[in-house]
Amino acid sequence: MTLEEFAARLRQQGQAWGLKNARDEWATHEDPEEETESMPVWLDADAAARCAVDEWAGFAPAPISLQELLDDWLPALDEEAAWLGINFNPEAQGDLVDPVELLDLLQAAP
Repeated sequence: MTLEEFAARLRQQGQAWGLKNARDEWATHEDPEEETESMPVWLDADAAARCAVDEWAGFAPAPISLQELLDDWLPALDEEAAWLGINFNPEAQGDLVDPVELLDLLQAAP
């Protein structure tokens, strides 16, 4: 799925899903080889739930509204120089996207 397709589906459904634990902490992914940190999100709860293994065991799907992504998450990730992770699988592999790119696509929408 391309970033444009991800943005279109996100606009259409009005929310994404992250993984959150009992301490109210969101799942993140660090890749020491690439020296990157990302915040993974999914377009549906089932896809997020399938990834609640290994480093994310003990996490459960939690909704993130489109407005919260626009107002809080994407600007915060940009400030922290972190990536947004989309299309992640249970092996914590997926696409890293610049949060500003997604923010621009979502704000440009009719």
